[in-house]
Amino acid sequence: EGISQAVRTADGLRGLSSLLGLDGAPMRLETFDISHLYGTNTVGACSALSLGMTSLDQYCCYPIHGVTPADDTGAISAALREHLGSGARPPPSVLLIDGGKGQLSAALTVLNELGLRDTVGLLAIAKREEARLVQGWGWRGGQHGFVPRRVACRTPGRC
Repeated sequence: EGISQAVRTADGLRGLSSLLGLDGAPMRLETFDISHLYGTNTVGACSALSLGMTSLDQYCCYPIHGVTPADDTGAISAALREHLGSGARPPPSVLLIDGGKGQLSAALTVLNELGLRDTVGLLAIAKREEARLVQGWGWRGGQHGFVPRRVACRTPGRC
């Protein structure tokens, strides 16, 4: 079981590297999601993977203040600014945002503001059934591309 899991993890990292056009496997991947209770009590949550393995001690949650209720785009900006702008941790190799074009654009704006555009890969996954796409900017050079969700899920072997 342990060897099988290690092989699946390595295959997933290679698939993600290929999808993003990376030179090597991403060392650290962080995922962000915004949650709220009927538009109130908004929080941004971050979970992390190091070398494809869950890093439970790196989980963090950011209460969101000063953003219009149910504004997921504003909330993702606020959470990322607090997380990446604090300098408490090194930036991840790849950020995976739960959201569509608006959240992806907001995350890209924050990466630009913090000078991380060329060092952090960025993906977003839309929730709507008809738009289940992985949207990504290339690792270097700022290309913009779309990859169907079924391809992205098959590549890491996790979906």
